[in-house]
Amino acid sequence: MKSIAIAALLAAVSAKNLEHNVRTLVSFGTRSTLSVQDDPKRGIGAARDWLKAEFDKIAATSGGRMTVELQSYTQEPGKFPRISKPTVVTNVVATLRGTQAPDRVYVVSGHYDSMCSSPTDGDCDAPGANDDASGVAAVLEAARVMAPQPLEATVVFMAVAGEEQGLVGSTYFAEQAKQKNMNIEGMFTNDIVGSSKENRVRVFSEGVPSSETPEQATVRRSIGGENDSASRQLARFIAETAKTYVPNFSVWLINRRDRYLRGGDHIPFLERGFPAVRFTEPNETFEHQHQNVRVENGTQYGDLPQFLVYPFLANVTRVNVAALASLALAPARPKDVRVLTRRLTNDTDLQWTANSEPDLAGYEVVWRETTAATWEHSAAVGNVTTYTAKLSKDNYIFGVRACDKEGHCSPAAYPIPLRERPAAAAAVELNTSLRDELLAMSKADQEIRQRWIKDRENAALNDEMRGIDAKHVARLREIIKEHRWPGKTLVGDKAANAAWLIAQHGGKDFLHETLPLMKEAVEKGEMEGASYALSVDRTRIQDGQKQLYGSQFDTQGDKCEPLPIEDAEHVDERRKAVGLDPIADYTKALCELYKKKP
Repeated sequence: MKSIAIAALLAAVSAKNLEHNVRTLVSFGTRSTLSVQDDPKRGIGAARDWLKAEFDKIAATSGGRMTVELQSYTQEPGKFPRISKPTVVTNVVATLRGTQAPDRVYVVSGHYDSMCSSPTDGDCDAPGANDDASGVAAVLEAARVMAPQPLEATVVFMAVAGEEQGLVGSTYFAEQAKQKNMNIEGMFTNDIVGSSKENRVRVFSEGVPSSETPEQATVRRSIGGENDSASRQLARFIAETAKTYVPNFSVWLINRRDRYLRGGDHIPFLERGFPAVRFTEPNETFEHQHQNVRVENGTQYGDLPQFLVYPFLANVTRVNVAALASLALAPARPKDVRVLTRRLTNDTDLQWTANSEPDLAGYEVVWRETTAATWEHSAAVGNVTTYTAKLSKDNYIFGVRACDKEGHCSPAAYPIPLRERPAAAAAVELNTSLRDELLAMSKADQEIRQRWIKDRENAALNDEMRGIDAKHVARLREIIKEHRWPGKTLVGDKAANAAWLIAQHGGKDFLHETLPLMKEAVEKGEMEGASYALSVDRTRIQDGQKQLYGSQFDTQGDKCEPLPIEDAEHVDERRKAVGLDPIADYTKALCELYKKKP
């Protein structure tokens, strides 16, 4: 289904603006990462300051949703051979915060540094019109047209430095994102995207994930998943979106991580487990790439702006905008998508965890033959979490995508097998080391919060608490990936409650993600229903919905009353089902605690 809002964004893309951005970047003479940084007219410092000012202008149109920062650090020599002295590397980052799922993030980048024939020459002229002023211009233009449009998820528009020295700036951003436990669901890099007379752009995507573990490799080999990484699904999504919104310009899917023996700024993201792809023009002109500007035997060398085809660059930008807006307006990819293998049958039993978006309409199951490059068929299956396809998993490849009520659908999630052991063999022994680890995490969680209560304005303490929360959530994700929800049988009552406590402090999206696992644990007797009910109410209130169990109260000023309750007449029935006292008794006890009248 074609969105009027997205079509309007594409119509606003201007080839004239793109040319202006390219020529302005070229005007700084060189943008080598090793060039001067304090000259207002020449060098990478001048380019950095101009980009920051341009993003600031764009942010002014966003209604306060876009923030701009310079992400700077000093790269010491040793790690990257092309950096021989301490060098300040600065990424220019504009973040357009989502309105419904701000913790779900998509990143689009180009690199604003350039080089001549030598990557270590910071003084030579290095115009870098195509490599990569074209990509940066596309990112700027995408930010300009998208900033006024409210999006459900967050989009980060980024110009990185140090690409020509070994992907330096993008490596720093990706590592920081991993340490902060950012939920990056897709990353695009645009690099050499401005000079072609063809009506298509290459999109490179890896099949076998760079971050794959030995255990994941074993599963992949056993099910033939070499062509179905999250990055490959992202590339298919981009191609499908382009077909809808830019019909006279196509995406050429290249099933490689990057060009032959070469690399780009998406690779540091891939290496850290984030889905990422690269946009590049169909055929590069090497006389205009990484060359000193000169005329030799009648041939003009150098990466000059007159060699770019700006209508082509505009179409590449439109593909970026269409895909980014479609991703940021759609629900998240379904999580924990599985093929159930309990039955020996020619059917395919699929199962997944429910999405939490309030405007979710349901799911589509997609499939293709094993030799097909893209999805060939789809079926709307409703707002369910299981589906049986009357096709054999041996002969077809399946995926599941989530769709909202306006027709925006996520990329497909590729299922992995769920092997269920017979009940007699399913006994779980107490994992004492995991129990002790969760209890230690809970203790650290409470200790930092006790300190914070006494000194809430302490910025360093706030940063420390956020760092502890991020570390705990990252570890809990690993535990869940290995064991599913750590319940009473696996870790004991206290540690199971510790896992729940850590989830409460993991942010809205993480709590949404874990709710279905908590529900499953409650149904199996592995978790207290009262704890699950509190998490449900908390997420519903955060989403602007009425709570179900009446656990969330307004205690501001003299107030002591439940926040709005869905179907309040039957709240006590729901409370009883999860082991909670009647709402009247709970209200009385809570208000006495706060020394207020109900």
